[in-house]
Amino acid sequence: MMHTKNLPRPQFLNINLSTFPSTLDALLKENLKQINSIVKDNPHDWAHLIAPLDDLNDAIEKYWSPMNHCHAVINSPARRECYQACLPKLSAYDAAVGQNSDLYQAIKSIPQDSLDSTQQKIIADHCQDFELSGVALPADKKKRFESIQARLSELSNQFDNHLLDATQAFTLTITDEKTLQGLPAHALETAKALATEKNIPGWILTLEMPCYLAVMTYADDRHLRETIYQAYVTRASDQGPQAKQFDNTDVINEMLSLRQEKAQLLGFANYAELSIATKMAESTNDVIHFLTDLLEKSRPQAEKEFQALKDYAATMHDLTDLKPWDIAYYSDKMCQAHYALSQEALRPYFPEDTLMEGLFTVVKRLYGIQLTLMSDIEVWHPDVKCYQVLDEQKQCRGLLYVDLFARPNKRGGAWMDSLQGRRRLKDNQIQIPIATLTCNFAKPQANKMATFTHDDVLTLFHELGHCLHHLLTQVDYLSASGINAVEWDAVELPSQFFENFCWEKEVLQLITRHVETGESLPDALYNKLIASKNFQSAMGMLRQLEFSLFDFMLHQKYSNQPNQVANILADIRKKTALLPAMPYNRSQHSFAHIFAGGYAAGYYSYKWAEVLSSDAYSRFEEEGIFNPITGHDFLHCILEVGGSKKAQDAFIDFRGRKPKIDALLRHSGIIL
Repeated sequence: MMHTKNLPRPQFLNINLSTFPSTLDALLKENLKQINSIVKDNPHDWAHLIAPLDDLNDAIEKYWSPMNHCHAVINSPARRECYQACLPKLSAYDAAVGQNSDLYQAIKSIPQDSLDSTQQKIIADHCQDFELSGVALPADKKKRFESIQARLSELSNQFDNHLLDATQAFTLTITDEKTLQGLPAHALETAKALATEKNIPGWILTLEMPCYLAVMTYADDRHLRETIYQAYVTRASDQGPQAKQFDNTDVINEMLSLRQEKAQLLGFANYAELSIATKMAESTNDVIHFLTDLLEKSRPQAEKEFQALKDYAATMHDLTDLKPWDIAYYSDKMCQAHYALSQEALRPYFPEDTLMEGLFTVVKRLYGIQLTLMSDIEVWHPDVKCYQVLDEQKQCRGLLYVDLFARPNKRGGAWMDSLQGRRRLKDNQIQIPIATLTCNFAKPQANKMATFTHDDVLTLFHELGHCLHHLLTQVDYLSASGINAVEWDAVELPSQFFENFCWEKEVLQLITRHVETGESLPDALYNKLIASKNFQSAMGMLRQLEFSLFDFMLHQKYSNQPNQVANILADIRKKTALLPAMPYNRSQHSFAHIFAGGYAAGYYSYKWAEVLSSDAYSRFEEEGIFNPITGHDFLHCILEVGGSKKAQDAFIDFRGRKPKIDALLRHSGIIL
């Protein structure tokens, strides 16, 4: 067993922001010098070319990743300035490497017969990366490609900053407690604590996700819901309470124009075609057909679900004019009426200690993997916990940092990221992978145990699924270990797969304990939870298809016409929306997945991968959810192989056949 004193210890709090950019610059310049030396002075084989490149890439990841992560989770003016100073340096470096034709030719010339299948795939992936970095372009176009890449990196950061600033700029002070009627205790306590912290009487509401969801789902005051809704869907736009102050309109238009130009420089008709080049889907037509097929199968049921909601609101609450800010509120009321269940009723059953212990028990029963808390390691915030990941032989397989709660200066949403990848070193030692798991759940008040909704639990399982994919890899080469080199439309397979366990009674008994009575989830509540599982599932499907179709068609059809983004979204909504959008709605201005994340022309990946994850989980349903053979097969065929195989081949290894859509429709409650 690896002793904790020998474990890697990333530094988060002692980053010297004033010298960080210059040190990064020196590292990148030294890397470029080393690359030229490697190509010039060494034989063109794996040991003398790819292995040294892994060393150089590893050095950059270890230096940059802690800074990159802290920028997202403990943002500050100084950290933001440092981060922005680094982006052009990283873009220039990526361009210099990606357009190094001598390096490209050297890698292409490595004899294939000397390589195993993993090495052959890595070489093929490297060559494709070079080609998609403009290695074959003439000099003038290479220069333009480099400037496009640098500017896109800048714009992505601007989009993210605008969104964070707009989210944080809005607060609403409430002095009349009646206005807050219906809100759950956790939301009231957080709002009161924020007001107390600012020495303001009353309660302060924000647009952070725990507060926003609580208001939209539970606030009885319709005007309050509308106010918060309008502020939320106009963030970083020309509309709403901060109109034009953090506006992402120009950022979006410039990004789309540059992405289109980049694609055409590389010989693609549009950015959607460029995106597909590295994914499982074989063509843009495949993606559009997949999404429209799901839309056709889901729309009739979604219309029935929405009509039922309208009928319920009219009959039971005398509301005949349903608006967007009413949907979550009356859906929750309707769910309670039909199933006597709400997310808040479930919250006391998911205290943090029991949830995490039960979650780790699930991992151990599935894969023989144990997670143990470390107390002697640096973290970036007191809320953060670090776990050592041990296999059945008590060997350390990696480190996992978990950061669960929303706070100021932290990017919204939930995600995983890598601080370090697995690789075999020259001395035959294993460099263990390190992952971060970040969420934005409601923070508990002082001296109280954090509790979670079942929706929160799904999110937590999802992100841990991603982390396990990275942490449990057994690939020896950085280029294909963990999440590296996995096709983007398959990368959600392990995360969405893991969500399925949250609905199993055997799992719920492990992860629930009422925070006051100590009882696990009773059968009556479990039955209600399962009965409500697919409540409005087709409506949810349409919402995801709206995002997916908008993203893909925006990058397929964009031609720099006035108002084209809004027009494309309006056209998509004619097919997917069940209620007209408000004229001020600018949800595209906060669509961080495609403008500040890695999902441009790839948001469809969530649904594409859900076909894989549902079909994979159906084998567990057939053979037993804790069947050790099935669990270890998933570990060996999917999680451990990382990007060393094509995703389709890895899936077939596990399932014994190609994926089918049937399980997704069944799990989603879509009845054809």
